[in-house]
Amino acid sequence: MKVAIHGRSTASENIPGIIPILDFLEDQGVELSIYTTFYQFMKDKVRHIRSYSTYCYDMDIPDNTEFMLSIGGDGTLLDAARFVRKRGIPLVGINLGRLGFLAYISCNDAKSSLSRIIAKNYTLEERSMLKISGNFLETNHTPYALNEVAVQRKEPSLIELSIAIDDEPLASYWSDGIIIATPTGSTAYSMSIGGPIVSPSAANLILAPLAPHNLAIRPIVIPDSSVVTCKLNTRGERAMVTVDNQMFDINDGASLIVEKSSYTIKLIKLKETNFYRTLRNKLHWGFDPRN
Repeated sequence: MKVAIHGRSTASENIPGIIPILDFLEDQGVELSIYTTFYQFMKDKVRHIRSYSTYCYDMDIPDNTEFMLSIGGDGTLLDAARFVRKRGIPLVGINLGRLGFLAYISCNDAKSSLSRIIAKNYTLEERSMLKISGNFLETNHTPYALNEVAVQRKEPSLIELSIAIDDEPLASYWSDGIIIATPTGSTAYSMSIGGPIVSPSAANLILAPLAPHNLAIRPIVIPDSSVVTCKLNTRGERAMVTVDNQMFDINDGASLIVEKSSYTIKLIKLKETNFYRTLRNKLHWGFDPRN
């Protein structure tokens, strides 16, 4: 069995917990390929580490790779998603971060969970992605997001964002910006500003304004077949676009188009994994001392 390993250098304090996971997989006869910068980072931190093959780009990942294992937090899993979207490789995460909503397997459960995955005792859950387009994109930008696309002010002033859905004008948002989120991203940035929580199986997009200076502007849920056009008006100032954990600037007058991508992410789901259970356990959904 071939498995790709993805991680980031932010996992410095967790290196002692990562090496046993890699050793366990190799002891199970798994052939590993590790993201180049992550492997080099571990080599710099650990004196004695086994030799592994590496990958730098998505097409470097060996053919017939069974799944990709993201080792880190939810941000690491979002980064890993960019490498598997074209290849259709299933993705699962071991949580070394703070929350672990997407990367739900704890370090303590890593070996038992991986044993079940190696035995193919799991199901796959497809998650939709967003695609952005616009003439401000450069060749090094990856225009795909699993969680959300956000347009935000970069200067002190409010920005005006003219939003249209399927070429039908919706409103002009005078605000700090707007978030366009998938159901997967509904429990991330969108939720933190008061957006609705949407089940991952729902075919929707969420438009959630950031600090709107208007009582008549509130989050709205639309079909994921919609094409959202967003035109920026900043009185000559720049704004910032984030696509999951990527960030870049756009200039006044620029337009971007956000729509559902043809790519999906296949998340590995163990038997006891359930969206509503995760809401209760990770976000303390419905917590009340009377319960």
